[in-house]
Amino acid sequence: MNAVKLFTIGWRRTRKPKRQSTPSDATACHQRGGSARSSRSLRVNQQGSLRTPAEPLSPQETTEVTITGSPNSEEAVSLGLAKNGLFRFFKDGISSSTWSVFDRWDRTRVVYVGTRISNMAHLIRLDQPNTECLVLPFPQIRPPLLLKADDASPSGTAADIVRDVTSLPAKDVRDSLVDAYFASINPLFPVVDEAAFRARYEEVGEQPSLMLLHAVLLAGAHVSMHPRVVPVRYMLKATLFRRAKQLFDMRHEHDRLHLVQTALLFTWHLQNGDTASSGGYFWAGVACRIAFGMGMHRNLPTATMDPVQNYMPTQDRHQWRRVWWTLFQVDALSALEHGRPPMIRVEDFDQEPLLVDDFIESNGLLNTTVDFRYCVKNIELCHIILGILSLGAPRVSRQTSLVVQAAPLKTRLVSWMLDLPSSITADTFADLTLRLHYHTATLHLYRFMSDDSTCADRVKHECLSIVNGSAGAIISILEAIRAKNMVGHCHFTALVALTAAAIHISKEIQRQLGDIGVMTALNDLHLLNRVCLAAEHLSEYWPNAEGIRKVFRSLLDRFTAIIHNIQQQHDEHSIGTPIETEVPEVNLPTILDSFCHLPVWQDDDPRWNDVLFHS
Repeated sequence: MNAVKLFTIGWRRTRKPKRQSTPSDATACHQRGGSARSSRSLRVNQQGSLRTPAEPLSPQETTEVTITGSPNSEEAVSLGLAKNGLFRFFKDGISSSTWSVFDRWDRTRVVYVGTRISNMAHLIRLDQPNTECLVLPFPQIRPPLLLKADDASPSGTAADIVRDVTSLPAKDVRDSLVDAYFASINPLFPVVDEAAFRARYEEVGEQPSLMLLHAVLLAGAHVSMHPRVVPVRYMLKATLFRRAKQLFDMRHEHDRLHLVQTALLFTWHLQNGDTASSGGYFWAGVACRIAFGMGMHRNLPTATMDPVQNYMPTQDRHQWRRVWWTLFQVDALSALEHGRPPMIRVEDFDQEPLLVDDFIESNGLLNTTVDFRYCVKNIELCHIILGILSLGAPRVSRQTSLVVQAAPLKTRLVSWMLDLPSSITADTFADLTLRLHYHTATLHLYRFMSDDSTCADRVKHECLSIVNGSAGAIISILEAIRAKNMVGHCHFTALVALTAAAIHISKEIQRQLGDIGVMTALNDLHLLNRVCLAAEHLSEYWPNAEGIRKVFRSLLDRFTAIIHNIQQQHDEHSIGTPIETEVPEVNLPTILDSFCHLPVWQDDDPRWNDVLFHS
């Protein structure tokens, strides 16, 4: 019997106009688990101008954000909800015929039951032995978080923090960043419902989630060519990231989908050189944990066998599926970058493949700017990448040769590539990115095989030939992207591809010089120089690309010096004597640890204050 899966997401539906609160409202809020505690208010700019903390805010430009005065009230209420939540769920939630049993529709919270092995699944069957529901309504786990004094960090006052996280770029800059995001990033990275976001964004007094807005602006700033953004791109991104992350860490957001979306958008920013507790791999992991907790990885249809029960709105199911499959791609590609375990295993999810209808947004219209074919093809490739990653897993059996284990992956890569249009007729950014990801995956697979000591020499030679081709293709693709002025559209995967190609080319030069193969090495020196140029172009958007450029530029200089030394010895008729080449070693840790210093900005830098902080 097919499982019946019930769901709803009322909190992202069109909200009714807000009404003024009254004393009775405050009392009702307290009775629902909220708090009618006293508070003080800070007025927050809604016109969009970034302001310094000392700059006053006019009443005409403001709405109110409350800052709580009682330091422990939220903790006390949260503790009370934690003590009673499970009992209330067991008493009223399991058998309820409405999703609004615990709260109004636009604040509905659900619990994912988990698989049949979980305690929650068996607890539910104590009351409902035959139920197959995957999600059910659950009481609120904490009161709505209001920006308050005790959320302040030791380095600033509450008012400073609230003013910081609620400040937005100047209106024209903000509009440009939103447009840049939806024009250049969302088509291949569709984590935000454009229709719903723009409707809230353009409605006076009804902004989208503040955290998500900062994250969208952050991603937009990555690609924007607005003349007031370009000179301060990195600082603007760092500022928007800091604000969004503060809201993320403060648990200001109640809609957990926004947390997943924001974490994914954080992968468009380089915070620092830490790749374990920050960066794309880290934020993909954060997004995965939240998505798993919500049940986003499960197939939740829009129909139900019980006509009394409400069901998951189609538009919300579409949104979940778009976000889930984007997360799947980011998780696989970030795991490939570092050779670390992916969070998502194929056996752990039953979400169905994307359909064209999944790109119908909240307004009922298909978002034609999203590239459906790209999403489907990249998802297919990421499935193959998971297979490549599994080959290097520590506990994978070595009883079967690596060549045999890799054979199905090689076949799948060939089939995948044959399904792409020829490079002559398809040169859009989406097509170039797909080819870039293909050659990155191919290089990683065949490089791994060529390093296997059990492989025959013939197989190793074949693998090296394929890796050579992929390395050259990666450089050519990045040059084609540069020719189209689309380097800013590149995600972190461009750096993964470039680094992999550069490492292989350097190793080839190293091998050739060891064999005194100067003529062959000269060709690869030219390729390595092209790597450095590509890294220089990427560094305008990804600062760590400068570290890549410096490492391989230094290797290029050393290789060039060795070749000059060899040639000089030949010119002096010293062919019969040993030639001291001193070929440098190439190792990945050196490359990864070579992170460049990020741009240093002063608070009074006129390019920042004059461009973005004026009224």
